[in-house]
Amino acid sequence: MYLLITLLTNEEENGTAYIKTPWDVANLHLMTDCLLETVNQEMGYEAYLADIEYNIKNFEDRGIKLQFSGYQATLITFAKLFVDLMLLHR
Repeated sequence: MYLLITLLTNEEENGTAYIKTPWDVANLHLMTDCLLETVNQEMGYEAYLADIEYNIKNFEDRGIKLQFSGYQATLITFAKLFVDLMLLHR
């Protein structure tokens, strides 16, 4: 089973993306790297035991994309824990 969650930033009134400058893009890359490292440290071994794969990627210039794959019985629970951990470390 696959699960895809896309978290987008707010857009301005003129329709341009919130992430506009190279500085914003660099911060987005840094944030996704830090989130992935945090999840690896907190839940990586448990995910490995449950045969769950996960990844965080930048989604164009608008936000991040969370990708999960694994068995249906554990995937939704893991995704919820993943998002909860992200919100805890924001």
